[in-house]
Amino acid sequence: MSTAANAELLRRRKASLEMEPAEFGNWDTAWWIRWRSSWRFLPRKPVTRGESPAQVREVLDASLPLPEAGTAAGPLLDLAARGLFEHSLFNGHPRFWGYVTSSAAPIGILATSLQPP
Repeated sequence: MSTAANAELLRRRKASLEMEPAEFGNWDTAWWIRWRSSWRFLPRKPVTRGESPAQVREVLDASLPLPEAGTAAGPLLDLAARGLFEHSLFNGHPRFWGYVTSSAAPIGILATSLQPP
């Protein structure tokens, strides 16, 4: 398929970002109830699962290509929420001590690594 034909196909594609207010309200409420109810169990859960990037990609089905057609927002939001609830680094966890990220600039990386312990 030519680039022009592919561009035209993308222009005609129907992939609305709109969501009905009732659908948003129902999902938002369900998400909040699930998330809030899980907080009481947070101290008993690990701070992180320590999963490798490959394991997280597997959870997200990241090896699959993007779908040709759109899908309902609810299932996508459920998948995203489940991924966050079950595979996140919980920086709000009572046993989370914190982390410091270095600069992305090469000079910042060197400066951070050269500091005495």
